[in-house]
Formats: sequence, C-alpha cells, structure tokens
Amino acid sequence: MPKRFVFSSSDILVANRWLDKKLSINRIDAKESIFSTEQALILARNSYAKIDCYQADELMSFCQQHLTTAAFDKLKGTLRAARKRQRALTASGNKKRSIDLDFWAHTVLAGVAKSRGITLSQLITENFEKEYLEVSSSPARSE
Repeated sequence: MPKRFVFSSSDILVANRWLDKKLSINRIDAKESIFSTEQALILARNSYAKIDCYQADELMSFCQQHLTTAAFDKLKGTLRAARKRQRALTASGNKKRSIDLDFWAHTVLAGVAKSRGITLSQLITENFEKEYLEVSSSPARSE
C-alpha cells in the first residue's frame, strides 16, 4: 500500500506558490499548464479561491479533486526539492547569508575576485578577516 502524502507546514507555502503560478496561466496550451481543458482550469481557480489554502487538509482535498496524478507528482517533486534546499541551507558548516550590494560595489568585487580566480566570499574573507579578528577581540569602544 503506497504511503499517503501529507503536507508539512513549510510545504504549504511552497505548494500555494506553485498552485498560484499554475492557476494564473492564461492558455491551456502553454507549456506550464497542468490542466487539459479551459473548463478544468476555471473550475480549479474558482475552487481554489473558496478554500483556506493555508489549511493542509483543505489544500490536500483541492489537490486530490483538481490535479491529475502527473500534476500532483510534479507538485510533490517541487516540495521535495524545496525540502532538500532547506536542509542544505541549514546544514552545519554551510550557512550562507545574503547581502545587498549596489551595482558598482558588486562590479568591483566580482571583477577582482574573477581576476584572482576566487569567489566573492573568499575575497571578502581574505581582505577583512584580520581586521575583523582585531575588532572582535578588542573591548568595545565607547563614543
């Protein structure tokens, strides 16, 4: 007997984003369409608008009623990929942070890193690690 699929709390956001994208498609013949007829798409849109899409049981019921087996398998694949990305993000030793750089700062850093054959992270670490260690080991300065 196959294992029954259950949405986790983190799956719900990913599933809703995926369904929103699929339900917003205007043409049935579009490559991204998961619906075989215009009528099926309209029915699914109307039904989706009526459910509380943040409740796992209602979302599951919608998927069972309106998605084909192939479409539901695609959704589950998307969820598995999102879980894998999340696990990789939280793995120890692989914590990444995002920063916003203005265009020119990114251009300068990327150019220098490329010329040295290293990543941006390596460039920043090489240039600022010593100063960081000095600052972090000294007592805080009062201003």
